[in-house]
Amino acid sequence: MQNGNTFGAQVRERRENAGVTLRSVADASGLSVAFLSDFELGRRAARKHTLAKLAKGLTANGIPTTMKQLVELHEKDRITKLEDELASLKKRRIA
Repeated sequence: MQNGNTFGAQVRERRENAGVTLRSVADASGLSVAFLSDFELGRRAARKHTLAKLAKGLTANGIPTTMKQLVELHEKDRITKLEDELASLKKRRIA
């Protein structure tokens, strides 16, 4: 599932809607611009310690975000991806 509903894409949308650059979030979070870009594009996954840094970087840039909110978004995204995989496997089995 590589669309605007992925976890990284949701974070990117919030950041862009607030007019905040990747560089600003990177500087405030201690994460690299390259990592953040790959994360938002769904090329990299974030672990819990990375989510904590991301929450710090977003909040420092006027986008109030808690680690709990990010973990919840992350878990919803993981569940959706697993449901998509299961549906795909069921289709192949039926065909």
